[in-house]
Amino acid sequence: MGDRSRRARADWTTFEAAGRDLEARARALGLEREELAAQIEPLELAVEGGCLEYKRQALRTAFRAIEEARYRSLPSAQIAAHARQFGVYAYVATIQRLMADGTIQIRDHQPSGPAEAASEPELDVKRIIAEIQERVKSDPALRVRQPVKNILMQLSRYTRELEQFKEITARTPAEKRGGIAENFRRTTEEIFASIRRNYEQLLREERAAPSGPRHILLRIPVKPLAGLYLKQARAAMEVRSGLIFAREEQQGTREMLLTLADHREQMIAMVDEEEASYLQLSGTKGLAQQMARAFAQELAKRIERETEVY
Repeated sequence: MGDRSRRARADWTTFEAAGRDLEARARALGLEREELAAQIEPLELAVEGGCLEYKRQALRTAFRAIEEARYRSLPSAQIAAHARQFGVYAYVATIQRLMADGTIQIRDHQPSGPAEAASEPELDVKRIIAEIQERVKSDPALRVRQPVKNILMQLSRYTRELEQFKEITARTPAEKRGGIAENFRRTTEEIFASIRRNYEQLLREERAAPSGPRHILLRIPVKPLAGLYLKQARAAMEVRSGLIFAREEQQGTREMLLTLADHREQMIAMVDEEEASYLQLSGTKGLAQQMARAFAQELAKRIERETEVY
């Protein structure tokens, strides 16, 4: 076994020893909180292809940087930065593996029970809006439900009314603002009352519907994907270890980097396999896309939670 292979095996052993402790896994990769937190936005913005879109973009960016070694020498600091990119990829794939095998629980979006709804005649509008927005992110198909559509329309209306109120108030003398404020208060109460009514209607519909999880990743068995996510993490770790080894050896660096660049097609093929697996497990292209988007949202939420305390 060559020195590079021994390095890769040792790095993988250290990474796996952290188990479900994601903070320990980040430390094993030498990743800072800011590097992990920087993944939240691209995951949230991957609204078309979800985690597949995020991964393909991450791989294209990382391998394009390595392939620059064909044309110029890469400084040590730049090689280290590329190694961290693959560390992040391994971290993300590992979170997905832990989700797929059940180590990390994916929470369903359960509606409030009848007793809770009855005991809160004045439901908190901020809580309602936050819940609806989170649920729509995880399951975009929820937008077509009439109560949800109405809530989102009322939210847009409130935003417009608030902007108009601020604009008018700013150019109106203080002694004449009382009537404007009263009109805004009445309009706001009307909007909030509509949001509460539609939310209660949504709860009634969901209580009347057959019980079962609504989250796409709980409705479709994702455990078979755990092995694929393991392969993705190992492949990323192998490239990462190779980059660190090339940086430390400082001999034959260019040749080693070009060898690592050849892993690009293998890793892209794994993402293609992931996409095909979503289709096979879900049965339709639409549901497969929902799975990819749901994974991206769950990854963003998990990384956000981890980086709050890391």
